[in-house]
Amino acid sequence: EWALQEYFNKLYNKAEISALNLQMSIEKDDIENTDLAMCNLGKACGTCHANFRRLLTTQLANEVSGWSGQYIKSCN
Repeated sequence: EWALQEYFNKLYNKAEISALNLQMSIEKDDIENTDLAMCNLGKACGTCHANFRRLLTTQLANEVSGWSGQYIKSCN
């Protein structure tokens, strides 16, 4: 059983919604919203990985760099 089940579910749901928004924006060929959705998905995944994966700081930096939105310059 998870120690923080509700918190994990909240993060997971945010990631799932972000993934669905990304899929819809790609299907609509909506570039602006695709960038936003990629940023949101990256942040959601990165937050979960940062909280629930046991990694050293240097490993964490490498692990989430691709999911942190850093691959899109306009992510805030």
